[in-house]
Amino acid sequence: ACHIAAGMDWRGYKTKPCSVLYIAAEGLSGLAGRMKAWTQRHGILPDRLFIRPFPVGLTSEGAAIALAGRLTALPEIPRLIILDTLAANFGPGNENDARDMALALEGLRALGGQWLILCAHHSGHGDKTRSRGHSSLYAALDIELQVSRDDPLGPIEVKHTKCRDMDRMEPLYFNLETELLPWADEDGEPVNSAVLASAAP
Repeated sequence: ACHIAAGMDWRGYKTKPCSVLYIAAEGLSGLAGRMKAWTQRHGILPDRLFIRPFPVGLTSEGAAIALAGRLTALPEIPRLIILDTLAANFGPGNENDARDMALALEGLRALGGQWLILCAHHSGHGDKTRSRGHSSLYAALDIELQVSRDDPLGPIEVKHTKCRDMDRMEPLYFNLETELLPWADEDGEPVNSAVLASAAP
């Protein structure tokens, strides 16, 4: 998100600069640190990245349509919308229920329009190789990427588990590196964060 909002290449891939909307429905406590760490590491402010700190409610009637309408009224429409996470933005209902998942998918389509929607989503509790929730979610996806790390001290792997109408990329690998920040808590203890860095397999 930061690379696209700043118009920076990512892992050797060119990006098309555009506004990015990051819907942070969970994990807000660490978000400021991650943003500070990224800007400090790269020396640039992704000033086309916008953060919405509350969920959409995809299954709530009219919620996604209303947000899409508000986005079209902005001076620069976000071309990438990231939902973190799908479960936190789901709204009322059960993601294992076919009807509720169908409502959520309708909400995603209404919100997406001609823009790119990216959802962070959790794997199943028992089967870590598939996404959680009703199988209609996987069927509706154009692309699914699995993010995993078998060894807690090893690299993070990102690979395609579904790729419609294009070739699958080779897996990408990252390390989560500590970034020392000029921050401290009320007791004077350092408050640091981390950034993703390219790694070898």
